[in-house]
Amino acid sequence: INKIDVSAFYKDTPFPLLITDGGIHYDRENISTMNLGGTFGNSTFSEHSARIRLEKDARIEVQSGKFMVYLKEIYPWLSSFEKVSGNLADVKNVSGIVTVCALNLKGPLAMPESWFIEATGGVKDILVDTALFPEPVVVSEGHFKVVDKELFVTDSMVKTGDCSLGVSGSISHNMAELDKADIEFNGEIGEDSLQWIEKRVNVPPELCIRPPLSIQKAHITWEKDSRMSFVSNLMLQHGPEVSVDMLLNPENLEIKNALIQDAESSASFRFRLGEKAINFGF
Repeated sequence: INKIDVSAFYKDTPFPLLITDGGIHYDRENISTMNLGGTFGNSTFSEHSARIRLEKDARIEVQSGKFMVYLKEIYPWLSSFEKVSGNLADVKNVSGIVTVCALNLKGPLAMPESWFIEATGGVKDILVDTALFPEPVVVSEGHFKVVDKELFVTDSMVKTGDCSLGVSGSISHNMAELDKADIEFNGEIGEDSLQWIEKRVNVPPELCIRPPLSIQKAHITWEKDSRMSFVSNLMLQHGPEVSVDMLLNPENLEIKNALIQDAESSASFRFRLGEKAINFGF
């Protein structure tokens, strides 16, 4: 079929699927699509070419495709699936637009967790209301690239409560949960966000920071069930510049080095907080 114009409505989908462009090929071994285009609610797709091999263990391969996805419509439907809902239990609502300008996908049709995915695109006006943070997370804009099970983000502007950051970095996952993250960011963190962070990582009261906190450049790495490191240059309100190299793991909190300096003086110290001991060095 070289030209197709189809409207289909399935019982378990919230919107009809409209295919207004492209073609379909079928034989005993394959089902192929060529440059399909259409809509699903307000979301759109175009230049979608793919093939499903009708073998004993059917496989799917997507060679190209462009998408514009309206998350406010799509998220409630996706989160209703049993295999997905458990991983999204903490996410109350998602809205905004995701665009995919290039897509390559392949793997066993019945095993999405084994698919190899490569995609590039961007986001705009994303809002995620999740129990993981005290305020909704807003991403006004940003770019992303997906390579297999790793997500790279660049030039993302992120805001939640009184925290506003520019973020770039990478996140690795195993389809079910996050494995590790490597993030660089800069911006400003206000009083409410600082208090929430300090409680989450059990910062001793004597080491709590006076808000707001201006972050000139920061680098944070995290590994599941292992450790988190934080290296940053900070500016305190009406105060000195602070450089911090910190490591947090299940056993202790360690500040490898902290340098505090202003126009007239400077000082450095080391700190290690374990379960039964506290060590200082100056």
